Amino acid sequence: VSTQSTGGIWKSVYLVSISSVAITHVTPLTYYSGAYPTTPLSDNNHAPFLVKTNVFFYSEAPSTGTLVVRGSWGVTVSKVITVNAGDSVVQVQLSAPSVLLWWPVGL
Repeated sequence: VSTQSTGGIWKSVYLVSISSVAITHVTPLTYYSGAYPTTPLSDNNHAPFLVKTNVFFYSEAPSTGTLVVRGSWGVTVSKVITVNAGDSVVQVQLSAPSVLLWWPVGL
């Protein structure tokens, strides 16, 4: 009898049914719009940031609807989209002009 593990499923697994479209995951990518900084940026005294948000979908059939993405800093983008059957991705861009900056402790 072997005591070695098989390396099978080791995290949670969920089975769900969907009637039309499901968001499978979201990846926000943040970019600085200003010139390359040579000194640390400071709150409310920097160029805006651009948040490119990829929203991934799974759909049983082609579907059309409105995607609404809201940033916690108060910017909202609405976009009418059509997703094909199967997996697809839609990108929306949000401006983040005056966000408070985050620095790790000690920097």
